[in-house]
Amino acid sequence: MPPIFIQWIRFRDDIGSIILFFYQWLKTGKLPDIHYIRTRKSPIERKLYVALKKAGYRVKAQYVMGPYRCDLAITKYKLVIECDGAAYHSSKKQKARDRKKAYYIRKKHKWKLLRLKGSQINSDIAKCVEQIHLTTGHHGESRNAL
Repeated sequence: MPPIFIQWIRFRDDIGSIILFFYQWLKTGKLPDIHYIRTRKSPIERKLYVALKKAGYRVKAQYVMGPYRCDLAITKYKLVIECDGAAYHSSKKQKARDRKKAYYIRKKHKWKLLRLKGSQINSDIAKCVEQIHLTTGHHGESRNAL
């Protein structure tokens, strides 16, 4: 895809998140979680985001890193978490893009990258969070709350 088209898609998604943010703010009178709103298009991202927040992490959704958007990021630990749904990560073209993205995250930015399949997230979210605990070394108080 041409870079200008990618920028347009990102802009459109960001505007949608901002509109939803203000709508929820006006409706409830409380400031909504913008990162939770950004997970609106992916049920597996949303499920993992909620679990990580409960576990005590500060998570950013749709984190921009150079030319890429990462599903979830925990900046304190320099960790990117990619939630791989079968529909978006099974073609040869997408796998090649995922490899380039992984190289960029690991080599250019020196961050860790953890890939979790949608089936893993849906079947055993506690195990996914435990895997993230092992990667970060984080042992939050609400760790056993899942």
